[in-house]
Amino acid sequence: MTEPGPVRGSWYTPLVSALLFIGSVGAAHEDSRQVLPVLVLAGIATLCLPAAWWHPRPAVLVAGAAVGAYFALGLPNGPLFAVMPMTAFIAAQRLRWPALRPVILPALVLLTTGLAVKAIVHEAPGHVTAWQALGVLALTLGGSLAGLRLNDRKDLRAEQARRSATEEQLRMAQGLHDGVGHGLAVIAMHAQVAMHVLDKTTIPAEDDQRLRQSLDAIRSSSQDSLTALRRELAVMSSGTATRAPAPGLADIRPLLERVRSGGLTVELPSDVPQPSELPGEVGQVVYAVVQESLTNVLRHAQAQRAVVTFRLSGGRLSVTIADDGVGAQTASSSLGMGIAGMRKRVENIGGHLETPVVASGFVVNATIPVPS
Repeated sequence: MTEPGPVRGSWYTPLVSALLFIGSVGAAHEDSRQVLPVLVLAGIATLCLPAAWWHPRPAVLVAGAAVGAYFALGLPNGPLFAVMPMTAFIAAQRLRWPALRPVILPALVLLTTGLAVKAIVHEAPGHVTAWQALGVLALTLGGSLAGLRLNDRKDLRAEQARRSATEEQLRMAQGLHDGVGHGLAVIAMHAQVAMHVLDKTTIPAEDDQRLRQSLDAIRSSSQDSLTALRRELAVMSSGTATRAPAPGLADIRPLLERVRSGGLTVELPSDVPQPSELPGEVGQVVYAVVQESLTNVLRHAQAQRAVVTFRLSGGRLSVTIADDGVGAQTASSSLGMGIAGMRKRVENIGGHLETPVVASGFVVNATIPVPS
């Protein structure tokens, strides 16, 4: 982990930084010559605390250099001793030890060098300075270990949350496989049985053809859905299964044929754009809009006829699906969810989807930008 974004724990550091700064300035009030260097160095050092949440490595180095310079100038002892341990504590919550070690050690060398200069140049008591150096070293290492410990606990909680989410995902995948997968398999089997029975039954030729088309559509659609379901469940379960390409523009005509086999007349007065004319993502969204719109027509509209129109002009593709059904007066929660899903797909690629009010029937219109 190296320098991630802001965290919730960063709220208190400006307050602590301000208190340390005020205390350091207060320690120099007896000598006016010390006020300016204290203001500068204490200001730089205390600002390293909040900075350590966002830029931990530079903050640690600057803190060590500023505090070391503070003591090297012989400025009075005070709260600035706490800056380095607290900066290390914060930085350790943002970095792993291998990334923190290369900056902690030089920062401590700068700080202890400043204390040594204070003892030699400004004749501070040597034994006092030695204990101060040992104290700062111990507190800094202790702060680092405490920060690393908090970091590990945070990572452990995140891993537990990911594991719980994965277990729930697997449970849902198993439930879908057992429920929906079984239902689709039974539908496909009964459609196949019905076609075998139909071979032994005499009915008018026209009805026989329509019945066979409907049964074949039921069988192929349920088998395709079962295959897609199993593939997605494999991805959910292992994360390693290969996803099949999502259906696109080349699959729209077969989609219309399957819908027609259910008894709905679907007209296509304009040509479907060629896959080479549009990016693959646009083609996938267009297919999803047409599929969901026609599914809504079959389920809710009580329509006899639907018209699918494409118009590609001026860098924009317009797709319109209109029917002659009962219109939006029978809109249900599932219809609303379907429209919301289509709108989200279209908006994700920069387009917009609308359902304008018309005198009769229902209209879905999607306008999608086509990159040149």
